[in-house]
Amino acid sequence: MKENIKDDVILNARQKVDEASFFLSLMDHIEISRKSVFKEHEPAKEFTFFLSAFLNACYSSSEHLKRMSILVDRVKEFRNQHPDFYKSGPDGAYRTTAVHYKPVEPSYDGYSPQPIGKVTLRFRPSDKIAEANKITPIQLKFSKGYYYFTNDDPQLPIWDICRIHLEELEVFIDDCEGYMP
Repeated sequence: MKENIKDDVILNARQKVDEASFFLSLMDHIEISRKSVFKEHEPAKEFTFFLSAFLNACYSSSEHLKRMSILVDRVKEFRNQHPDFYKSGPDGAYRTTAVHYKPVEPSYDGYSPQPIGKVTLRFRPSDKIAEANKITPIQLKFSKGYYYFTNDDPQLPIWDICRIHLEELEVFIDDCEGYMP
Protein backbone atom coordinates (compact mmCIF):
# COMPACT_ATOMS: atom_id res chain seq x y z
CA MET A 1 0.00 0.00 0.00
CA LYS A 2 2.84 2.43 0.77
CA GLU A 3 4.14 1.97 -2.78
CA ASN A 4 0.80 3.24 -4.13
CA ILE A 5 0.89 6.30 -1.87
CA LYS A 6 4.48 7.01 -2.93
CA ASP A 7 3.55 6.68 -6.59
CA ASP A 8 0.47 8.89 -6.12
CA VAL A 9 2.42 11.56 -4.27
CA ILE A 10 5.11 11.76 -6.94
CA LEU A 11 2.59 11.55 -9.81
CA ASN A 12 0.43 14.30 -8.30
CA ALA A 13 3.46 16.52 -7.69
CA ARG A 14 4.58 16.05 -11.30
CA GLN A 15 1.07 16.74 -12.60
CA LYS A 16 1.13 20.07 -10.77
CA VAL A 17 4.51 20.82 -12.37
CA ASP A 18 2.92 20.07 -15.73
CA GLU A 19 0.09 22.45 -14.83
CA ALA A 20 2.61 25.14 -13.85
CA SER A 21 4.39 24.58 -17.17
CA PHE A 22 1.08 25.11 -18.98
CA PHE A 23 0.56 28.48 -17.29
CA LEU A 24 4.18 29.40 -17.96
CA SER A 25 3.56 28.74 -21.67
CA LEU A 26 0.55 31.06 -21.59
CA MET A 27 2.66 33.73 -19.87
CA ASP A 28 5.28 33.34 -22.58
CA HIS A 29 2.67 33.63 -25.33
CA ILE A 30 1.30 36.85 -23.89
CA GLU A 31 4.70 38.37 -23.27
CA ILE A 32 5.95 37.67 -26.78
CA SER A 33 2.77 38.36 -28.77
CA ARG A 34 1.45 41.15 -26.53
CA LYS A 35 -2.00 39.74 -27.25
CA SER A 36 -4.56 38.55 -24.77
CA VAL A 37 -5.37 34.83 -24.97
CA PHE A 38 -9.04 35.22 -24.07
CA LYS A 39 -9.58 38.81 -25.27
CA GLU A 40 -11.42 39.77 -22.07
CA HIS A 41 -8.51 41.58 -20.42
CA GLU A 42 -5.41 43.49 -21.40
CA PRO A 43 -2.38 41.25 -21.98
CA ALA A 44 -0.53 42.39 -18.84
CA LYS A 45 -3.62 41.63 -16.74
CA GLU A 46 -3.89 38.11 -18.19
CA PHE A 47 -0.16 37.65 -17.61
CA THR A 48 -0.86 38.43 -13.94
CA PHE A 49 -3.66 35.84 -13.80
CA PHE A 50 -1.45 33.16 -15.35
CA LEU A 51 1.40 34.08 -13.02
CA SER A 52 -0.91 33.55 -10.04
CA ALA A 53 -1.98 30.17 -11.42
CA PHE A 54 1.68 29.24 -12.01
CA LEU A 55 2.62 30.15 -8.44
CA ASN A 56 -0.28 28.15 -7.02
CA ALA A 57 0.57 25.08 -9.10
CA CYS A 58 4.18 25.19 -7.86
CA TYR A 59 3.00 25.51 -4.27
CA SER A 60 0.48 22.71 -4.73
CA SER A 61 3.18 20.46 -6.16
CA SER A 62 5.17 20.69 -2.96
CA GLU A 63 1.99 20.29 -0.88
CA HIS A 64 1.40 16.92 -2.54
CA LEU A 65 4.88 15.83 -1.45
CA LYS A 66 4.01 16.60 2.17
CA ARG A 67 1.53 13.71 2.13
CA MET A 68 4.58 11.54 2.83
CA SER A 69 5.66 12.40 6.38
CA ILE A 70 9.26 11.60 5.50
CA LEU A 71 9.23 14.54 3.04
CA VAL A 72 7.67 17.25 5.24
CA ASP A 73 11.01 18.60 6.47
CA ARG A 74 12.50 18.41 2.98
CA VAL A 75 9.60 20.46 1.60
CA LYS A 76 10.05 23.04 4.36
CA GLU A 77 13.76 23.24 3.55
CA PHE A 78 13.04 23.62 -0.18
CA ARG A 79 10.58 26.42 0.52
CA ASN A 80 13.07 28.13 2.84
CA GLN A 81 15.66 27.97 0.05
CA HIS A 82 13.19 29.76 -2.26
CA PRO A 83 11.80 32.60 -0.13
CA ASP A 84 10.86 34.69 -3.17
CA PHE A 85 8.28 32.04 -4.00
CA TYR A 86 7.16 30.63 -0.65
CA LYS A 87 7.79 33.02 2.27
CA SER A 88 4.63 33.54 4.35
CA GLY A 89 3.17 36.62 5.99
CA PRO A 90 2.16 40.14 4.96
CA ASP A 91 5.61 40.76 3.49
CA GLY A 92 5.61 37.31 1.97
CA ALA A 93 6.62 35.94 -1.35
CA TYR A 94 5.03 36.10 -4.76
CA ARG A 95 2.57 33.26 -4.12
CA THR A 96 1.57 34.48 -0.64
CA THR A 97 1.01 37.97 -1.96
CA ALA A 98 -0.98 36.78 -4.99
CA VAL A 99 -3.24 34.49 -2.98
CA HIS A 100 -3.75 36.39 0.27
CA TYR A 101 -3.11 40.08 -0.30
CA LYS A 102 -3.10 41.49 -3.83
CA PRO A 103 -2.27 40.51 -7.40
CA VAL A 104 1.41 40.19 -8.24
CA GLU A 105 1.66 42.39 -11.29
CA PRO A 106 4.65 43.33 -13.39
CA SER A 107 5.73 46.86 -12.56
CA TYR A 108 8.02 47.27 -15.55
CA ASP A 109 7.57 46.32 -19.19
CA GLY A 110 10.54 46.74 -21.46
CA TYR A 111 14.16 45.69 -21.38
CA SER A 112 16.39 45.56 -18.34
CA PRO A 113 19.97 44.24 -18.49
CA GLN A 114 20.27 40.84 -16.88
CA PRO A 115 22.76 40.13 -14.09
CA ILE A 116 26.21 39.01 -15.20
CA GLY A 117 26.20 35.27 -15.74
CA LYS A 118 22.40 35.03 -15.64
CA VAL A 119 21.48 35.46 -19.30
CA THR A 120 18.65 33.15 -20.34
CA LEU A 121 17.91 32.39 -23.99
CA ARG A 122 14.40 31.14 -24.58
CA PHE A 123 14.11 28.48 -27.24
CA ARG A 124 10.61 27.78 -28.44
CA PRO A 125 9.40 25.00 -30.72
CA SER A 126 9.28 27.45 -33.63
CA ASP A 127 12.99 28.19 -33.06
CA LYS A 128 14.08 24.58 -33.51
CA ILE A 129 14.99 22.77 -36.71
CA ALA A 130 11.77 21.31 -38.09
CA GLU A 131 13.17 18.33 -39.95
CA ALA A 132 15.96 16.14 -38.60
CA ASN A 133 17.76 15.76 -41.95
CA LYS A 134 17.31 19.33 -43.12
CA ILE A 135 19.80 21.97 -42.08
CA THR A 136 18.04 25.24 -41.45
CA PRO A 137 19.57 28.21 -39.70
CA ILE A 138 18.08 29.04 -36.35
CA GLN A 139 16.94 32.62 -36.17
CA LEU A 140 16.97 34.26 -32.77
CA LYS A 141 14.15 36.73 -32.38
CA PHE A 142 14.45 39.00 -29.41
CA SER A 143 11.34 40.39 -27.82
CA LYS A 144 10.62 44.09 -27.71
CA GLY A 145 10.57 43.77 -23.96
CA TYR A 146 9.71 41.57 -21.02
CA TYR A 147 7.70 41.85 -17.83
CA TYR A 148 9.68 42.51 -14.64
CA PHE A 149 8.72 42.66 -10.98
CA THR A 150 10.43 46.04 -10.62
CA ASN A 151 12.31 48.52 -12.75
CA ASP A 152 15.54 47.99 -10.81
CA ASP A 153 18.62 46.94 -12.81
CA PRO A 154 19.88 44.31 -13.30
CA GLN A 155 17.34 41.51 -13.03
CA LEU A 156 15.79 38.60 -14.85
CA PRO A 157 12.34 38.87 -16.42
CA ILE A 158 9.47 37.27 -14.51
CA TRP A 159 9.13 34.45 -17.04
CA ASP A 160 12.81 33.55 -16.69
CA ILE A 161 12.61 33.54 -12.89
CA CYS A 162 9.59 31.24 -13.08
CA ARG A 163 11.24 28.90 -15.63
CA ILE A 164 14.33 28.53 -13.47
CA HIS A 165 12.19 27.83 -10.41
CA LEU A 166 10.14 25.24 -12.27
CA GLU A 167 13.34 23.41 -13.25
CA GLU A 168 14.50 23.49 -9.62
CA LEU A 169 11.12 22.13 -8.52
CA GLU A 170 11.40 19.26 -11.01
CA VAL A 171 14.86 18.36 -9.67
CA PHE A 172 13.49 18.53 -6.11
CA ILE A 173 10.68 16.10 -6.94
CA ASP A 174 13.19 13.71 -8.50
CA ASP A 175 15.32 13.96 -5.34
CA CYS A 176 12.27 13.30 -3.17
CA GLU A 177 11.36 10.25 -5.19
CA GLY A 178 14.87 8.86 -4.72
CA TYR A 179 14.77 9.67 -0.99
CA MET A 180 11.50 7.84 -0.36
CA PRO A 181 11.65 4.19 0.76
